[in-house]
Order: sequence, then C-alpha cells, then structure tokens
Amino acid sequence: MDVGIRYGDGRWPDPKSTFLLRDAFFPVCSPALLEGMHPLRGSEDRKQHTLIHDRSMASESAFPTWRTWLQGRCRPVLDSGSQAALRELDAKSRGNHAFSLMRYESSPFFPHRFPHLIWRPYSLLSQQGYFGAMRELGKVRWAQKDGHPPLLLHTEGPPGESGVRAVRARFEGGAHFSATAHQHLIYFQMSPSLRIECRMAGLRAKQETAAGALAISPAGIDCEAESDQSADVLLIAVEPRRLALASAEDHVLDAELRERVSGYDESLLRAAQLLASENADGYPRGPLFWNEAASRLIDRLLVGHTSRPPRSSRGRLGQYALQRIRDYVFAHIAEPIQVAELAALVGRSEFHFSRVFARSVGMTPYRYVVHLRLQAAIQHMREGRMGLAEIAAETGFADQSHMSRWVRRVHGVAPSGLA
Repeated sequence: MDVGIRYGDGRWPDPKSTFLLRDAFFPVCSPALLEGMHPLRGSEDRKQHTLIHDRSMASESAFPTWRTWLQGRCRPVLDSGSQAALRELDAKSRGNHAFSLMRYESSPFFPHRFPHLIWRPYSLLSQQGYFGAMRELGKVRWAQKDGHPPLLLHTEGPPGESGVRAVRARFEGGAHFSATAHQHLIYFQMSPSLRIECRMAGLRAKQETAAGALAISPAGIDCEAESDQSADVLLIAVEPRRLALASAEDHVLDAELRERVSGYDESLLRAAQLLASENADGYPRGPLFWNEAASRLIDRLLVGHTSRPPRSSRGRLGQYALQRIRDYVFAHIAEPIQVAELAALVGRSEFHFSRVFARSVGMTPYRYVVHLRLQAAIQHMREGRMGLAEIAAETGFADQSHMSRWVRRVHGVAPSGLA
C-alpha cells in the first residue's frame, strides 16, 4: 500500500484518508483599515475594501481565494506572485488600501519584511487540511517472525496517476505474506538467498531462491508465501487499468497476465530497481521520467509474461475498432468529441460502447480521449514552440486552466514541470 500525507478536503474515493491537521488561513491588513469611514470589523466589511489576489495559486483548487470566500463577488486587483507586486502591496498597505489572505508558512506576505501587513482583524475557517492517506492493495496480510508487520521502506507513492507503485519491505527472522489484491503484484526477492514456500491459485513451489527471483500474482488471484528466514522484498503493484491501456496501445488487446511462482527476468528486474531507486530518492527526475520508466516495466510485462485468449472474447472491442477510434480522435483533436461519435464509428449504441470500451481499454471513452489529448499536449510542451494557451486550443481542451488541471491530476505537477 501507499502511505503518505495529502493536502485538501479529505474527500477522495481512493486512497482512504484520516484527518491530521487543519490548515490555517486568515486575512491581514494595514492597522489603518480598522478605522476610518468603513472600519474593518468583520467579514461583511470586506466588501468595502480592495481585495488582493495571489493569481500564482489560481490553478490550486485547494488554495482558498477571495473568490471562494465571496462566491465570485470580488475583483482581482494585484498579482502577489512577484517581488515588484510585493513592494506595491507594501506601498498600498501604507496607504491603507491593502487587504489579503495569509497562510501560515506558505504565504508570500512575510511580516518581518512588510511590517504594515500584520493585523489580523478576524478569523476565517478553512475546509482544507492535511490528511494521512493510504491506498490499499486489497486483502493483504504480511508479517515477520514476531507477528508485527515488516519494515516498509520508501512507501510514498509517485505524483499523479501512473498506475504503478513500488514498495520495499524488510522482514526480520521470518516472513509471511498472503493476499488477494486489487492490483497485479510482482515480487522480487532481494536477499542473497532465501528458502521460501509459495502458493498461487493451483501452483505451488518450495525452493531456495537467489537474489532477483520473481513471482507474479495477477489481480484477484489468491497467493501466499512463507519463509523461516529474514527477507528483503521489492514489490511492484500495477493497476489493471494501466496494463489494459498499455496492452491496447501496443495492439495486444485482451492480453492476460500469467501467474508465476518462480523465475528470473533480468530486464524486468532492472526496470523495477529503477522505479525503486526513484521512489527512494523522492522522484528527483520528475513525473514524466517515472511514467516513462513505469511504461518500460509494463512493456516488459506484456512481452514476457502475458498471453492472449485463443479467440477474441465476447463483449470486447476489436483491435481494428480501437485503431479507428484512435485515428478519429487525433484527426479531430482540436474539436469537441462526443462519445456518441465514437460509438457510431464502430456501429454500437452509446451505452453498450461505453461498457465494452472500458472493459477492453481500462478506462472510459471520455478518459481515453483526454489521455490522447494529454499525449499531444505534452509533446507540444516538450517541443517548446507554442505557449500553453495555444497548446490547450490545439489539443481540444476548453482553455489553459482546463489543460493544467488535467496535467496536475495525471502527472502530479504543473505544465511548467513537464518541459
């Protein structure tokens, strides 16, 4: 599972969250605003005063703004994201004009540098805060010899929605692991040698393995492993939707991951070790590097550890149909694209098409169109020949803000972090 701290309102379908600490925001102003024709005494009085905005946080939905406080009844007058703006802010405060929101630690308004912005006339409640977040693998139990869980190393998940996680676990004196997971699990034994007994569906193995030995448990499969020795394990969890999408894009629809209780795959091990290294170092090379490294691992899984049904499964999308959809999206990528248009391409009703598409590709038709738009947008960003607003228009997003929100959601960073 992934364990970490998230900022927001705590309302996420996945991972589960536990409240830790409420964030602190409050208005600040010049002392002179507490006097005069319209003294600032409470929240209703702010309508009489100029409100200063931090437009640098405009794409941060969790960051409170005057617009969220006043429900759109305010007017931005100053961008506080630059030193010049801060100097202007200080000058306005000396002239009794400035009124802004401040946040503990992260605010651009530093009282020791701008002493006239130090009065806190009243409080405002923020619904945002810090939450402990945990993404469960499914029904999982793991323990070392003393019955306690193993030491988990580097469990913080990568930014965005890569669909791939790396967890390093160290068991002392013995190891027990059993699971029926929601994700595909790939285990690498990293100890120099290990006596281990494994069971997975109808497969069993009792063996002594060397470092690098692997086991693969597809999602939903019961698996169990026992050892009477200390063990160091690298676990890679892959969302089934991520493997399904990669399979579809590799023209191998309906690929199924095979169970394995033993074996070696040097290429897969190197790909997993690269992910573990990025995880341990805090993702220093950014989300695109992580996604590309995760894609290489999934490509290796597809090549070496999947099989295809003898014939195309009923209720699945054919490869030719998917290619027609892909070609159509790229041909009309700057335009609005409706699910009904895509359904008509392959001769299905919109309702039936949506179900079959999600089952075959691992995401809804709408998300697949967004996925292709993001692919094209990121390619333009890397080329550096167009501005973000132009890229958004060229790739069919409503506007730059819409594109930026999707980049943050999928990759975990602003578009500027992808260049």
